Amino acid sequence: MWKAPFEEFLENTRACWDFALKGAWDQHRRHPDLTRRHCLEERSFFWEIIRSREVPIFEKCGQLAEQVADVSEMEQLYPEVLARAKERYAKLGEEKTEFEEGRSLRGTQHPTQKAWCYMHMRNAKQPDSFLQHPAHVADDLRFIMDQAEKEHGCTELYTASWLNSYPGFQRFFPEAWRSNIKPVPPDDLGPTTGWQGQFYNRRGMLNTATAARFLETGCLPFLRVETHCPFALVRQHLQTLGL
Repeated sequence: MWKAPFEEFLENTRACWDFALKGAWDQHRRHPDLTRRHCLEERSFFWEIIRSREVPIFEKCGQLAEQVADVSEMEQLYPEVLARAKERYAKLGEEKTEFEEGRSLRGTQHPTQKAWCYMHMRNAKQPDSFLQHPAHVADDLRFIMDQAEKEHGCTELYTASWLNSYPGFQRFFPEAWRSNIKPVPPDDLGPTTGWQGQFYNRRGMLNTATAARFLETGCLPFLRVETHCPFALVRQHLQTLGL
């Protein structure tokens, strides 16, 4: 896995922390019924820095968010936030993943719709975007569909992600994929790359453009939506694309 130079990592951690705090405070301002702690832990980029509820700094930040009079007082915890980020940086590439080596897609059986293959995504082409490699995407799609069909008898592909709202991803799927799009529940913003993934750029750094749009509007630039369609239509569409 590609790893950013250390100085760039430090700058990016700082930017992510600033975005997490601004995002949490802005969400609380727009949704006063939600606590600042909830907005920090569930509706900001904070999770992407910490990635664990079991480390002390996660709890400390949540508690302090409820106590401080001004967001600037959160700075007292930044050294511990940075230490956690450095710990993760040192282990980058060692973390276990369920994705097969070199693949950007993997499939699991949908928990309730047993005939559906639930598609999960990552960027295995860093520092490029996996979407810039059409043959790679097509090969991964065929791989997970073939696997799900063989192992679980699945017949339809499904996912819930911000990528379903992104034209660069939509182009790999037939019209049925787009016509079946529907929003997930409005409060379904928990810590998941299903919506936070849009705040990463192709290099795995903070996407400052989408971050700025979120802070300006309070709304996600790309909505997390779900959709599905038959394997046969996906395969046919890939053939039509020459992939």
